[in-house]
Amino acid sequence: MFEWNDAYSVKVPLIDEQHKKLFGIGQKVYNLVEERKGYDNYDRVLEAVNELYDYTRYHFVEEEKLLRKYGYEELDNHLQKHDEFLQHLDSLDIEEIDLHQDEAISDLLKFIASWIFKHINNVDFEYSDFLQANLA
Repeated sequence: MFEWNDAYSVKVPLIDEQHKKLFGIGQKVYNLVEERKGYDNYDRVLEAVNELYDYTRYHFVEEEKLLRKYGYEELDNHLQKHDEFLQHLDSLDIEEIDLHQDEAISDLLKFIASWIFKHINNVDFEYSDFLQANLA
């Protein structure tokens, strides 16, 4: 489901590598949904949520540094999108995830898929030309 291809490239190698890692985390969540089938995978689900949260925060900081360094005019809007993603992850109820693992992991997968594909293909593509020009 989360297969990287060049259509997702923002043509900034550092950012593309980080996006590939996010795709990998998304694939882990997808695999959990596929493997889940009534088993208690709470530890693996929690591990995936924590990895997603930690890596996304790292990626956002790195991306924001580049955008800030070169004076990207739409930075505030971009930061708002990042904050919305992190707020969603912060709002996850760990107890609820444990009690309703199938539903929780499916919801997480839908959220990750929607966000990754929409964010990269829309929001991140908006800065692609800007960063390419400044990094050249």
